[in-house]
Amino acid sequence: MDTELVRTFLEIVSRGSFSHAAARLNIAQPTVSARIKILEERLGKPLFYRRMSKLELTPAGERFLRGAPAFIQSGERLKRLTNVPVGHSEQLSIGGEANLPEHYLGQWAWRFRQEHPQTALQVIRDRAEFLSEQVSCGALDIAIMHLPPMLAGTRRELIFEETLVMVAADLTLSTVEDPRFVYVDWGEQFNQDFKLHFGDIRKTAVEFDAGPVALHYVMSSGGAAYGRLRTANKFIESGALHLVPGMPRFS
Repeated sequence: MDTELVRTFLEIVSRGSFSHAAARLNIAQPTVSARIKILEERLGKPLFYRRMSKLELTPAGERFLRGAPAFIQSGERLKRLTNVPVGHSEQLSIGGEANLPEHYLGQWAWRFRQEHPQTALQVIRDRAEFLSEQVSCGALDIAIMHLPPMLAGTRRELIFEETLVMVAADLTLSTVEDPRFVYVDWGEQFNQDFKLHFGDIRKTAVEFDAGPVALHYVMSSGGAAYGRLRTANKFIESGALHLVPGMPRFS
């Protein structure tokens, strides 16, 4: 069975409609419909109830959904097994969230290659949502992110905890209500914790979805933001940044 047919089925279930799945897969809606028709013909069962108001899975669709992710994972692994670079016995694919410090994956990749020269390595950086999808479908073996979701057939392991602290380039800046404060989206848990402590004041003039970029902006503008203590320490020691006293810390 073609993995693209099964992937299309999963996108429809995830997005709730044929049209949204088509947009996500960047294909025409008739192509999505044709794929599902082929899939249903091969299975000999209808997978969806096509109602006017919404799309629902049939009993056969519910059963197929339970095994579909594992099928995609197996297919992706088989593809990688046949595409290992010459001179290597296997390949490991790893993804890192875009918010990770740039040196994390680079230094890890170097150590890994030193210890496992027979293993080819593929490293990507992207949004946490995309990485989760890639792990779920088997395209990635490992993903490193701040708050990984629970995914069927996967295991989560804690590497270490990051401490997020408020740092500023200007000693006079002491509150998140200062117009020079910039918001960094560190993920859903941070967003909830921040709102709990400070209320809904996320409508700042400047907002970033990547901590490393925000750090350079803060030091250039004389502003402030929440960032990793581990990363900020060297700038605090040099005097380029300082910890804002009295501000809560988040994990």
